[in-house]
Amino acid sequence: MEDIVTIFVYSFWIAAACALIYTAIDTPIRPVQNWLTSWRDSFGYAYRHHRLTLWIALVYLISPCLDFIFGRHNRMEPNTFVEMKMAWQLIAAGILAFMAVRIHYWAALDVFDRDHAPPYEPVHGREFWAALIGSSVVVVIFVISLGLTLALAFCPQAWLPLGGVLGDSLRALAFSVLSLIRPCLSLGAPQPIRAAVIAFSRRPLGFFLWVTAVCLPAMLMQSLLADSFVLIGTPALFFWGSRLALALFQIFNYIAFEMTTVRMVQDLSIAPEERFDLGVAETS
Repeated sequence: MEDIVTIFVYSFWIAAACALIYTAIDTPIRPVQNWLTSWRDSFGYAYRHHRLTLWIALVYLISPCLDFIFGRHNRMEPNTFVEMKMAWQLIAAGILAFMAVRIHYWAALDVFDRDHAPPYEPVHGREFWAALIGSSVVVVIFVISLGLTLALAFCPQAWLPLGGVLGDSLRALAFSVLSLIRPCLSLGAPQPIRAAVIAFSRRPLGFFLWVTAVCLPAMLMQSLLADSFVLIGTPALFFWGSRLALALFQIFNYIAFEMTTVRMVQDLSIAPEERFDLGVAETS
């Protein structure tokens, strides 16, 4: 049984890699081009909008401060520390989603229009809903993860690798759909949740694989730079060096991710063969 599960897991990842290559070529959402362009533009955006970038940096630096103060020195109870971190994740997700509306506005502009377009005018209703959606995504993913953890407890030991792959895929699938809601909202969809579901249904494999792929660098950096220096007694220099490097990467990765998702949705909406118009006049 273990051999069958191992073969299935390896086959799954090989198939995912092949599908990733295929969807990079045959899709109107242009994931590779949008991703690379967004990473390039993230540096220009950070330079032009340095005040917003400083607020983003502050959000990413608060988390290591909480780790350093409460997790390393005060020896807070583990459950209390986890609850505090969860509460901050909800707040941080809302703040970042609130600021993402401004990034979406700039990313959706043509490169020739950015210097001549009118400055962003705050739309407080849209920004409020974006913040609410951002926090809701964290809640939904947490509920899914909790349900999967409880379900895996009843799985036979030999099936745990398979359950882990399926669990990761389910979380990635949910996040892929949820991550399209705020771009649809920023692009003017009157019903952003409906528009996001329809957009995903147009190219489910492409959005699923590439939203997940765009998230991988942040996960890898989190593992390499943050988790390496979390033990009690680790010198503060190593701790802060790793966390500052991680925060610097997260700033540009966050800007690039928001630009990538809004551009993929925008490209889908202008592809005539997809018949998708941001929830205004979709046809089946």
